Amino acid sequence: MLATRDWRGVRDAALILLLLIAAVPATLAAQDGCDVGAREIRMLGFSGNRAFTGGDLASRIVTTPSDWTRRVFGFGTRRCLDSEELRLDVARLRVFYRDRGYPEAQVDTVITPAIRGSVDIDFRIAEGPPTIVDTFRVTGLEELSAELRHDVLRDLGIGVGTVFDRTVLQAAGDTIRARMWNRGYPRADVAREFEVRSAERRAAVGLLVVPGPLATLGEVRVVTTPVPGRDQEIPDAVVRRIAGIRPGQLYRENDLAGAQRRLYQTDAFRSVEVRAASVTPGADSLLAVTITLREDLMRQVDAEAGWATLDCFRTRAVYTDKNFLHGARRFDLTGQVSKIGYGRPLRFAPQLCTGDLETDEFSQRLNYFVGATFRQPNLLGTAFTPQLALYRERRGEYRAYLRTTLLGGDLSATRQVRRDVPLRLGYTLEYGNTRAEPALLCAVFSRCDEQSREQIRTNQALALGNVALGRVRVDNIITPTFGSAIRGEYRIAHRLLGSAADLQFQRGSVDGLVIRPVPGGTGAVRLRLGAVYSLTGEAPPAGGSFVPPQERLYAGGATSVRGFQQNELGAVGYIAEAQPSDTVIDGRTFFFLPDSLIGRTRRVVPFGGDALVVSNFEYRVPNPLAPQLVQHVLFADAGAVWNRNVGGFALRWTPGTSVRVITPVGPVQVNVAYNPYAKPAGPVYFDYPLDDPGVPEPLRGQLACVYPEASLSGAASRPAAGAGGTCPSLYRPRAPKTLLGRLTLTFSIGPEF
Repeated sequence: MLATRDWRGVRDAALILLLLIAAVPATLAAQDGCDVGAREIRMLGFSGNRAFTGGDLASRIVTTPSDWTRRVFGFGTRRCLDSEELRLDVARLRVFYRDRGYPEAQVDTVITPAIRGSVDIDFRIAEGPPTIVDTFRVTGLEELSAELRHDVLRDLGIGVGTVFDRTVLQAAGDTIRARMWNRGYPRADVAREFEVRSAERRAAVGLLVVPGPLATLGEVRVVTTPVPGRDQEIPDAVVRRIAGIRPGQLYRENDLAGAQRRLYQTDAFRSVEVRAASVTPGADSLLAVTITLREDLMRQVDAEAGWATLDCFRTRAVYTDKNFLHGARRFDLTGQVSKIGYGRPLRFAPQLCTGDLETDEFSQRLNYFVGATFRQPNLLGTAFTPQLALYRERRGEYRAYLRTTLLGGDLSATRQVRRDVPLRLGYTLEYGNTRAEPALLCAVFSRCDEQSREQIRTNQALALGNVALGRVRVDNIITPTFGSAIRGEYRIAHRLLGSAADLQFQRGSVDGLVIRPVPGGTGAVRLRLGAVYSLTGEAPPAGGSFVPPQERLYAGGATSVRGFQQNELGAVGYIAEAQPSDTVIDGRTFFFLPDSLIGRTRRVVPFGGDALVVSNFEYRVPNPLAPQLVQHVLFADAGAVWNRNVGGFALRWTPGTSVRVITPVGPVQVNVAYNPYAKPAGPVYFDYPLDDPGVPEPLRGQLACVYPEASLSGAASRPAAGAGGTCPSLYRPRAPKTLLGRLTLTFSIGPEF
């Protein structure tokens, strides 16, 4: 249950959302699709419909109401009544009902005057009784085995007792034909027949299947057109091996499509066509396959450069050989550098980078990646595509960690389990180290002194097995308006795989996105779930295996919960700017700062968590002046990051608005979100320098737990600095008092999924 202050936050967020909506540019109100004097359609409804939803019926007609945003907020597209189209819509709905088994359906309309000269339209429907299928027969498959007949006829969606829907009957015939094509019958066809007894409201339905001869594949011919001025580079034998089609195998339509897809995936061809035809006229039982190809350039160099909020300037270059060792094998050499201009040794223009990097110690050095990747199409004739990568890298996560891999290797195999569903099996072995904020190591993993922190910084082997499955079905990968995407991954590190003894854990994550057209624009919903588990069954600091900071879960930022800055959702700690004083109480040393100084923190340290949930809801409206380039977005994000062993689940949601601009480097989005919550209470630390001669010897390199001076009266009952990572969360930042202080600005570049 939400606490009182949380309800106040929800109330405030609702109020500010109205203000943010009002901030959408007034140009949206200029959209108008009506003639002068036409009556605007305010509402459109359906009554009496039971077999089909209002949404189903609305998609079948032309008459459409004005956008709901126009009715509620005053902006959006205005649509008006066209009497002729309205009469045609009545006929369209009658035909729709007749084809779907309701021949007696009646449709009428009622137009009701509304405010400011607009009208409400209601389609009143009397569906009547449906026509029921009482006889359903499929003939022509008698020569097939019982098992094959069952496979071809399963789940057709029509049968005795169902409503006689002509569209379903059409789909059933198409399904049978497609299944026959994929079981050796390329000439199969299906005829549909039905008899309707209107007086009885019954129908006899039949499907006549003409299988044609069972066909096998004969010779596989390869016709290759090389790049002008060059010889053919990929031998015909390699093409046949990648295609996976062999003489004598049963004809399957999906096999031809799969062969075409695998050849395209090599990126070695500009065009690929795979066709099967009769060897001799009238002899359909043996089909010759012709693979027609146009080769592409086999070697290329790609380079790109850009700027990002947390990377500053970055560049990437890739050399690719698409026909390595003349076997259509792919070989890539990749080099990438980020933090250019800010990170040492290329710190030449820090003023051109975002100020956020000043508070991130992991951005002080260049991040880099150098690697070589080898990919072999079709492992031993199977559907798997193996890949081997060797690399060296340094990469960081904002305010969370810096991972340096001195040498890493990744062996994986990928196959398409369905047309757009890739499955990846992988094994990764890295030798390197991870640096993290001392406050995180102390608070989460009880590593509060320099010696124990140094144990984590030492180079160790990290071995991971992983399984990943994904599916992306969208109409446009950059600016989708319809579709869905889902990705799931499971990772496990274990000593039996070669991982160090204290690096054993498992991690799972799921990320899903659904996008649909809605009145006036596009609606999008995204959900992310994640969890990390120690393989000992215990989470640190209770004695479980150490989970590297790069495997912990973080949220907050431009692509997460936008009311929070990068990674700052969930538990955090604070690093004091001023050096604390110390005092002795009951023989124990405590460090403290007066209330006037303890609030002056140098930076926030996100602790992350071992469980995560993040959801995003968006309503996107195209700008009427540049609908292909600019979108205005209203959003509400919700999320939580917590540690299961200590609890602390607290769902936080933040509404806001943003502008998305499509550029050659991808979508650029600027977000303004309203955050009604105060920063969470957390421990305050001061990290004494290791090499400062002004610091007493016993304190050098130590992480001191800093108390507010006012809390020292009860300090004797609390642990001292660095005692087992139990620094109490006594510092509570004050909530911003102004509207401007509650707004969070974030910025992102790139596609959303």
